[in-house]
Amino acid sequence: MPTASQVVDDRTAMTGEWLAHCAACPVPEIANVFTRAGIDFHQVTGLLHEDPVCWDEVDAWISAARVAQTMFHNRLGLMGHDGPGHIKIAEGKTKVRPLKVYHGKVGRGLSVEMSVKHGPVTLLSVVETKDGNLKLLVAEGESVPGPMLEIGNTNSRYRFSIGARKFVNDWNAHGPAHHCVVSIMTVPEPQTRVMLGGGLMLLGLFRRHR
Repeated sequence: MPTASQVVDDRTAMTGEWLAHCAACPVPEIANVFTRAGIDFHQVTGLLHEDPVCWDEVDAWISAARVAQTMFHNRLGLMGHDGPGHIKIAEGKTKVRPLKVYHGKVGRGLSVEMSVKHGPVTLLSVVETKDGNLKLLVAEGESVPGPMLEIGNTNSRYRFSIGARKFVNDWNAHGPAHHCVVSIMTVPEPQTRVMLGGGLMLLGLFRRHR
């Protein structure tokens, strides 16, 4: 485990730390598979160490699982980054970082790095429904200042009115795609939106042509 100073000075160490804490990346796709298969699931969001809220929830689920097993019913399911962004929505300058190690792919080289302009943002993701149709999932939040990992990617700090933990749970529960679009625009025409609670909304349902 690298020290804090090593992480700050070494982009390879930063990438390693990013990957070490990137276990939540596949959760939206897993949620989507469960949703389309009609399997109920619950996700727990938190840290591996020093996170009593997370582990109290895990302990509660373990207790519930023991009861369920006793009752012969044990079907229980326990339960991201984007590409280079557009310079017109960047906070400050867009940088090109030389990296000895890429994340998400093999090799090394140059990678584009930026942060989203501070202020209101809208997140949008595509969700495939159980019946094979598509819907657009949207959330509104705020891009805020703070330290960033310098790993050649679009990294920003976002604040949500319901808190980060609840946002992750609520967002992933709909089974969105792994990647999402981040915009500095808000969603117009409120009549087109269906509020889902937790700061999330549904823009529309689209039927696929077979």
